[in-house]
Amino acid sequence: MLVYVCDETNTQASSKVMFFVYGGLTFPADAIGELSKQISRIRNRRNFGPTDSFKFRSSSRPRAIDQEEFKRAKAEVMQACSEHGAKLVVTVMAAIKAGIIIG
Repeated sequence: MLVYVCDETNTQASSKVMFFVYGGLTFPADAIGELSKQISRIRNRRNFGPTDSFKFRSSSRPRAIDQEEFKRAKAEVMQACSEHGAKLVVTVMAAIKAGIIIG
């Protein structure tokens, strides 16, 4: 069985937002426990606090983590996901208003 962990971006259409992205990662269900432990070890090694956000958006970087450390942590998590069989699934849709693409 696979587990699908997903998120979306650009949920509010505007003249500056030209697309909506919905995507996530699939993992074998039996890999989730070990992957979670590995991500916890990465967070600890890279000095993330227990409540610090760990999103991939650069603007979400905790103030206590410098930019290079943040990049290294994200790279380590991507490597761990790959090692545990993660697959990326993404859908990109153009923002549409009354049948006309905004832009």
